[in-house]
Amino acid sequence: MSQILVEVITSDEVERNRDWETAKKHIEKLRLFDIPTELPMIELVFKQLRGPFIQIDIDFISKVDSLYLETISLSLEKLLAERLREN
Repeated sequence: MSQILVEVITSDEVERNRDWETAKKHIEKLRLFDIPTELPMIELVFKQLRGPFIQIDIDFISKVDSLYLETISLSLEKLLAERLREN
């Protein structure tokens, strides 16, 4: 997941933008993210890196961790649902 975040945030389309809404439009065009917690996690990292000071504190880590764990849970739920439909 970390690698995906880095690739998206540092892509030319996203890197050129300073505001989230414009960057979000470019990210949505990629059609890579279909889990509801993925874009909020990318937004959190995007805004943190675009702020006046890059500060990685316990609140930021906690928010990213929470979204990450929820993303993993939803991914596993989606995978299980697909397997159950196949059977």
